Amino acid sequence: MAATITWQITELKYYPSKDGKSNLVYQARWCCKGEEEKDGETYRALSFDNITVFYNESSSFTAFEDLTEDQVLGWIWKSDADDESDIGKVNKTETEAYVQAAVDKKITPISKTGLPSSW
Repeated sequence: MAATITWQITELKYYPSKDGKSNLVYQARWCCKGEEEKDGETYRALSFDNITVFYNESSSFTAFEDLTEDQVLGWIWKSDADDESDIGKVNKTETEAYVQAAVDKKITPISKTGLPSSW
């Protein structure tokens, strides 16, 4: 079984006015969560960070109030092509694999901590 992976933008930082634009986003805080149930227990793991968002004047501009979470996620993920504009962006596949591995380690730990029950 595999964890259910969800992505979320948890915060946007923006300039109220910059380069003739209103509410221009310059940073996004993201979170990738994994959750899996096994034997009646739920196991969770996550990865999160901030990423700088660069506005490209040749790109279309979406007003802050009209932004969608999917649109902003598209800004932060690396593309499939090896592109210079992807420097600093999040590798979606690697991040999801990291979160899945963290969930797997919780389900089947490689070490444990404790004391004998007779103590």
